[in-house]
Amino acid sequence: MRFGLGGVRLTPFGTGVLLVVLAVAGQPPAAVDPELASLVWLALLGILLVGCFWPVLALRSVRATVRAPRDAVVGDEVPLAIELAGRLARLEVRALDPPGP
Repeated sequence: MRFGLGGVRLTPFGTGVLLVVLAVAGQPPAAVDPELASLVWLALLGILLVGCFWPVLALRSVRATVRAPRDAVVGDEVPLAIELAGRLARLEVRALDPPGP
């Protein structure tokens, strides 16, 4: 999932996985034990919930402060001082436009 100003949206890979899971759920093999199938589906649901909501909850506590010179001009390269605070042990930040370290 990607997060932006518009909210949460599904990636192409996530869409493909979701379609495969729905296709398998719609046509389970006849030889599958219903209790075992429900156990597998509950495990997959738990993994999905942890995978979707844990990053969102972890990133809510991160605060970013950016300092830049006030006399910057469009087109000039200027250093940015980024300070991150939060509970995460390791977090990487990089500029997307223009690409930077």
